[in-house]
Amino acid sequence: MAKKSKILFVDDDLNILATFSRTFGLKYDVETAMDGNEGLATFDQKGPFSVVVSDLKMPGMSGIDFLARVREKQPDTVRIMLTGFAELETAIEAVNHGSVFRFLTKPCNMEVLGQAVDDALRQHRLVMAEKTLLRETLRGCVTVLSEILAMANPSALGRAERITRYIRKVGRQKIIPDFWKVELAGMLSQIGCMTIPEEILQQATLPPDKISPENAQILAMHPVVGGQLISNIPYLEDVSTMVEQQEYDLNNPPDNLPDGAKLIKLALDYDSLRVQGNDQYEALAKLKKQRYDPIILEAFEKAVGEDEGYVMRKIPLAKICPGMVLHQDLIAGENIRVMVKGQVLSETHIERIKNFARTYGFKGLLSMLVPLKGNTPITCDKKNKKVPNLE
Repeated sequence: MAKKSKILFVDDDLNILATFSRTFGLKYDVETAMDGNEGLATFDQKGPFSVVVSDLKMPGMSGIDFLARVREKQPDTVRIMLTGFAELETAIEAVNHGSVFRFLTKPCNMEVLGQAVDDALRQHRLVMAEKTLLRETLRGCVTVLSEILAMANPSALGRAERITRYIRKVGRQKIIPDFWKVELAGMLSQIGCMTIPEEILQQATLPPDKISPENAQILAMHPVVGGQLISNIPYLEDVSTMVEQQEYDLNNPPDNLPDGAKLIKLALDYDSLRVQGNDQYEALAKLKKQRYDPIILEAFEKAVGEDEGYVMRKIPLAKICPGMVLHQDLIAGENIRVMVKGQVLSETHIERIKNFARTYGFKGLLSMLVPLKGNTPITCDKKNKKVPNLE
């Protein structure tokens, strides 16, 4: 059964709200509120809504101000204004200030209002479809670049995938808007490392006093190189900025530094401390002594403190599948590094591992972190190429 579209009606007249509920309640998932403040509370508690219909004249907050706040909270929600005051100036202000989709006068025929709501829902579906298409297209581009990085420099991709896991956990707390951009920036944070030799890149997680000035200068250039590469992809300007500024000076941050760059910097520094041998609590304690954004640091601490959601298993090559994570560097033949610890396996990665196995072979079982569903490790369904629950 298809899920009903969610509509919020806001009006200070209980009889009108009751009419809206009776008229549209069977077709849509309808919520009502008596004023702007109650409407915002309903929006936060029961949203997101596809369409919001608001009266203009209400006690406290006007309909124009209310719809402007809705726009700030969720720009994709389509907004309709109802009013008994049909002055041209009011209509212009409503459209300009709240980006109102339709402006209807009261009393409004329910058939007319119903048509306006249907039109608004079509507009909402169109906007969401376009955003989904754009987002998935960009994710596809990022995936291709990540695969190239995996072949050119496995250490760099391993690090990018480790910090992206941390970033995704922070994303669940919804403290940064348009978080998908931050996630993409994390995935692409090491793309500039394609220009750095592997032996130098392996020093990236060492303490600063353990890296020569020459190699430190080489490593310091990769964010700029990565940002410039990404800037050539349309619609990724924000991602490019985050990547370029990921290694900013904590004591002298640039103006207008994106929150995404702050989070990536924090994740990178945490990863370096873990690679250096600090456990989770030691690493966090050291981070707290530095000048990170306090809100992002608190969210990060909460995120990495959660259950990892993985269990370590020794698995034969034939049973590895996408979504599993390498628990140790994968070495073939005479010390050939195929992939690094922390890399999340994709189908392309698995094919690469099998190609090396055919040529060089691997000794014993592979040490993997296997995702949990509930408390149960997952396993591959080879026929459907899915990762279902173990029976």
